[in-house]
Amino acid sequence: MKTAIALALVLLAGPADAQFRSGNKLLAELQSDNIVDRMFAVGYVTGVADAMDQSLYCLQNGMTIGQVSDTIQVALERTPQIRNEPADILIVAILSKHYPCKGRKQS
Repeated sequence: MKTAIALALVLLAGPADAQFRSGNKLLAELQSDNIVDRMFAVGYVTGVADAMDQSLYCLQNGMTIGQVSDTIQVALERTPQIRNEPADILIVAILSKHYPCKGRKQS
């Protein structure tokens, strides 16, 4: 029974996407008119921001994930030369630049 359930979950999950998400892809999703694409992008930003070392950036108290996603979107719009990089690296770099921890030097 457990094997059947596990197999069903694997089949329902669909094919794995082994490609890295680029800044171009993330920006396109953040700008999309498709609500599912935008929700996925905001979820991706949330996941990366939560999963990464919070000592690299210090978000302000009371910030919403919408504000964080807006920061990422605006930074990607303004710097097209970085968009080919992996989105997770860009998210951390952008958050580190815009929300440095007080008393820490940022490179």
